[in-house]
Amino acid sequence: MGSEQKFLEDKEITYFHDEDFTDAIHAIAVAFDGEIVFDLLQKIKSESYALPLYDWKRSYQTAGLYVESKKKHIFFELAYIKEEIDYCILIDVQEIDSDAYLDHVLANTTI
Repeated sequence: MGSEQKFLEDKEITYFHDEDFTDAIHAIAVAFDGEIVFDLLQKIKSESYALPLYDWKRSYQTAGLYVESKKKHIFFELAYIKEEIDYCILIDVQEIDSDAYLDHVLANTTI
């Protein structure tokens, strides 16, 4: 067993974001509160190492995630491009309903 273990959690990921992502974060801050935005961005940062790499069959990929606020789950869909393990472009984020989130669970595209 000559293979070396590697842990992606230890890697630092470089993020870039599209203007649509910035606009979406601002809209979420207006609709909810700043704490939700902070929790959402922290979740994206801490879990994005697990995002699958870019699928050339589509222009971008999506992942479902949730943030807990006042004992209530708020579901979001993140659009992104991840061509390398340590490089991620955030395209958009929007609130979705629980059924759309469950579709992401079934497709194993949640973070």
